[in-house]
Amino acid sequence: MKEHLYELHVLQSIDDFEAWKASWEDLEKRSRGRSFFSNYAFIVESWKRHRSDKDSRPYVILITCDGELKLVMPLVMRRDWLILRKLRWLDTKTPLYCDVLVDQAAHLPTLSAMIREHLSSIRLARNLRVGFVREGSVLAHLLDGMGGRAEPETTSGELDLRRYSGWNDFIGRKSRGSRKYYGRMHRRLGDHGRVAIDQITDPEQLEREIAWIFAEKRDWVRRRFGRDNWLSPAETETLFRSTVIALAGEGRAFVMRLTCNDCRVAAVVVFRDRQVLFGSKIAYDPQWHKYSPGWLLNLELVRLGFEQGLETVDFMLGDDQWKAGFTNEVIDVRRYRLPLGFGIFGVPGSRQARAGGVSWLFSRVRRSFGRLRT
Repeated sequence: MKEHLYELHVLQSIDDFEAWKASWEDLEKRSRGRSFFSNYAFIVESWKRHRSDKDSRPYVILITCDGELKLVMPLVMRRDWLILRKLRWLDTKTPLYCDVLVDQAAHLPTLSAMIREHLSSIRLARNLRVGFVREGSVLAHLLDGMGGRAEPETTSGELDLRRYSGWNDFIGRKSRGSRKYYGRMHRRLGDHGRVAIDQITDPEQLEREIAWIFAEKRDWVRRRFGRDNWLSPAETETLFRSTVIALAGEGRAFVMRLTCNDCRVAAVVVFRDRQVLFGSKIAYDPQWHKYSPGWLLNLELVRLGFEQGLETVDFMLGDDQWKAGFTNEVIDVRRYRLPLGFGIFGVPGSRQARAGGVSWLFSRVRRSFGRLRT
């Protein structure tokens, strides 16, 4: 039987990313699960958000088998208190799923063992924390196996289109009141002129649409919560604009827009990953609120999923009440904390790792004080 050569690499500079771009993007096509937001475009833009953080650097773990990339685990290394370090996910600083990119044919136990061994070797690393991890994801499997401590964070809602024969079956199973409301809103909107649904992929148009979506979303956040949140910084808009434009050229992102007489009523940022549509950022003009424009646009997103023969429409994170009418699956989403025991003994999260790491740390402190006394 042929023996396979597995190798682990760590990218600690943005300059190293470019050399792996082709392999990274090829792995995206072979990956399993909902790892879409660990694609190359998102991670490059994510680092732009993290690079201004004090004492931070990329720490992206790659594993190859016989030269072929099998796994990408995008992390960031930060300075912790005193001489310690901590690992965090290289995320967008917004609520999006975190997961590893991993080849569907990869041997997970081997990859898991390599990650465990590597994390246990990082001196002075205190812990790894990751948020927005879907239950049942590859990352959840890896962290559970390494003794990660999970706690509930939120939920996500999705619609499994395979439970219906098509759009007519889906809408036909809605309550009579919902069906009548849907027809009435369409008619009332149509009374004002021609109603159109467009998919925007042109870069210049995308810039305008995303600027409008974020302006409306910021206003909505302030009206609802009375303060800004993660969506408000200009860097958030820049990240989504850059990634949407980059991925639109590959058919993996677009803006779906609802107009009436060429007047913008509502719009939503949509990502596509194989058989899944992700409805990410949706906004509407408050002047049209009595026509339930967000509700109508989400239904059009579902219709598009059926028309394209897809399996799932993922309405993403959050337990907003409106999602109950669109989803038939609720997924638990958790945050994880993995103690690394300062990377001295044993696998991450184990009692030996924690005890050994503490002993090693105290010995370092004692030696330091000893040198001071002499």
